[in-house]
Amino acid sequence: MPNPPSSSPPLGWRVFNDQLVPDLTVGGYLARGQSVSGACDQRDCRRRFWIDFDNLIRRGYAPFPVKELKALLLCRKPGGCAMGFKDSLEGSGLTLKTLSRFAEVRIRLRCTGCRWEKSITPDQASAQLKATGTGGSDTLHTDLLAKLSKPCAKCRQTAWACDVVWPQAKPSWQGKTRTGPPRPDEKPGQDRLRSR
Repeated sequence: MPNPPSSSPPLGWRVFNDQLVPDLTVGGYLARGQSVSGACDQRDCRRRFWIDFDNLIRRGYAPFPVKELKALLLCRKPGGCAMGFKDSLEGSGLTLKTLSRFAEVRIRLRCTGCRWEKSITPDQASAQLKATGTGGSDTLHTDLLAKLSKPCAKCRQTAWACDVVWPQAKPSWQGKTRTGPPRPDEKPGQDRLRSR
């Protein structure tokens, strides 16, 4: 049974500007099951490691951004660190089958050349991939760009962008008030959006 459009996104994901984006915190990586490894190839270092997200969660680092954690793992040797990080493909995206459980979710394909766009359901994307023989319902939404070979109908370029649109019951802009100093005609505590 499909979930209502106001349902929360899957664990490890969040909604930003009505788009589904990965949660880039330690807790988000653990919830998605995505691992991070690192390796240094300098002759005098050769460090290799995998970040233990379970241990970090137990120590209270769930909201800590993984980008900052990676910066802390760099060595401070003269000449700079040669550490390279790799996020695993597992957990990097959601399958079209998972996205199809949410009735209002759409996949927006957008041409970066002419800005033409089209929104389709995850089931439609899965059917198109099956018809071309390039995938199916188990395809990750992050892999859709690699499987698009058809040029744009308008400008004939193949420069695509792909977003998962996650509509919310209450628009993200509602309930926010204008920031900044009060205007001369405003009373203290008055909602600034309605005062215009």
